[in-house]
Amino acid sequence: MDGGSTDETLGILKQYAGRFYWVSEKDKGQANAINKGWSRARGEILAWLNSDDVYLPGAISKAVTFLQDHPEVGAVYGEGYHIDEEDKVIERYPTEPFDRGGLKETCFICQPTVFIRRKSWNR
Repeated sequence: MDGGSTDETLGILKQYAGRFYWVSEKDKGQANAINKGWSRARGEILAWLNSDDVYLPGAISKAVTFLQDHPEVGAVYGEGYHIDEEDKVIERYPTEPFDRGGLKETCFICQPTVFIRRKSWNR
């Protein structure tokens, strides 16, 4: 989901026509775009990357394997890092073990590392 970018995004997306579904249109912000994308997605495990995010090698397979092996878990997240334009690590994101109460104090879940089951999102 692209919010109507005015840079080279549309041209890049057109190069991949037919390989995956995409939309470029004005939306109501990031949450709206994510919800539209997840509503159209067909998978049972959902995730999203913003334009300046990347996955570390093996991240997707580790997350999917963990969720497959632990059907009682609704979502999983992992380590994240702030990187520069050359993908060099600047610093570690302050990731911590899950603590519902702790989320009131600080955000310790790095968004690009989150993989969530569709049924959890639907709830």
